[in-house]
Amino acid sequence: MDYLLQVLGILEVLCTIGNCETIRHEWGSVTRGEFCDYETFKAQCDNGGTLQILQAYYGHIAIGKCVKVDSGFLGCQNDVTALLGQHCDNKYQCELAVDDAELRRTQPCEIGFSMFLDVLVVCINESPEYKTCGTLIAKPSDQFISSQQMSHSSCSSSHIPKIRAEQGQSINLTLVDLRPSDQRRQPVSFGVVVDDATQEQMTLTLNGQDEQVVGMSTTNSVSLVLDEIYDAPPFIIGYRAYGCPDITGPKGTHVERDGSEATVKCIDTEQKWHLKCRGVHWIGVIGTCTPMAPATRRPQTQPTPIGDDDKLLIERDIVYLIVICATVFLSVLVITTGYVCLKRAQIARGVSKPKPPPEAEWAFGANQTMTLLAKTRPDSDYLHPAAYQLDDSQSMPTAVYDTPLPNPPTIKRNNDEDYNATVSSTSTDYKKYFVLDKDYMNTKEFINNV
Repeated sequence: MDYLLQVLGILEVLCTIGNCETIRHEWGSVTRGEFCDYETFKAQCDNGGTLQILQAYYGHIAIGKCVKVDSGFLGCQNDVTALLGQHCDNKYQCELAVDDAELRRTQPCEIGFSMFLDVLVVCINESPEYKTCGTLIAKPSDQFISSQQMSHSSCSSSHIPKIRAEQGQSINLTLVDLRPSDQRRQPVSFGVVVDDATQEQMTLTLNGQDEQVVGMSTTNSVSLVLDEIYDAPPFIIGYRAYGCPDITGPKGTHVERDGSEATVKCIDTEQKWHLKCRGVHWIGVIGTCTPMAPATRRPQTQPTPIGDDDKLLIERDIVYLIVICATVFLSVLVITTGYVCLKRAQIARGVSKPKPPPEAEWAFGANQTMTLLAKTRPDSDYLHPAAYQLDDSQSMPTAVYDTPLPNPPTIKRNNDEDYNATVSSTSTDYKKYFVLDKDYMNTKEFINNV
């Protein structure tokens, strides 16, 4: 593991005399030493750690610090782990003389052989929260709880230890096997870790390794469901918080999280900031939402109710639009109606512009007589003058011709031939006959003018 730099005030076993080999771990330290006859075994843990006797033998065991010569009786010994544990387990310090009467009474060897004490002891940095039977709080640094602590606590036997991290974090669990190496031949299971939210389970099994990974929780809370803890082999459960906790954005923002990434967005603007989780910390900068320049807004108006029952309200600008459209429509309607009435009045008074008359066709007979072809213009007003109803103040009707008569020639008339219209009325009035100069009439220019 990479936590050796975070040893929590290394828990140290002090040996007053002799060889003491100490191996330090993140969860504490392990010390093994020989204490000869007439010496005193003393152990002490600093920085709040607690002692636990893992193994203790008393007798004429082997050649070492206390026995220099093989007398042929080496190996006589008694296991005094429980005896020494009564004096030292779950304490900050303890001491016991090697020639103590309790040890002597065990009589591992014949009288006359020098006896010594071989001890394997650990100092464990345990979590103090468990002493109050409360929930264990996972932090970014490793924390530990031992089987000894759970078995010697004041909590009831039905108490289930719980471990909790901050919302959004997970819990990383490890397991330390404290059994002596000669006792690790068989794996031992003694409980499970249950994820409180998903109910997923991870088995707690001692498989002979000094330290092993149990697993990672899905959520931020787990429970330790253990078998009979008093019969369990010595172990330590390590736990620590993993990942970044959920963050709360500043006022006027909201946070969206997707795994190890988070986005802080402003509510009133389009501003946003991206963060990434590294370890247990968010990497990134959260700015301040800059309010946008206030837009020009039309003043709020009181809506006009359309009815007492439906309670429908229309804004004043919509009312203005309806009034303008209605005014334009009425104006167009009045102008159109006036124009139509004016045209009808003009038609009724006969002042509309007359149609231009069609061109007359002229023909010249063999005797140079100009004749108006009545068949081509049977409706001509020239031959049939139109009569109009006049007021009573006018005494006589006046004929109106669509083509005016030419001016009478000033030259002398030729009386040899008379030019008569082919079609004339049956009137005997002499005025209907006009004698024209045929030479003048034969000119093309005159015809064009007519």
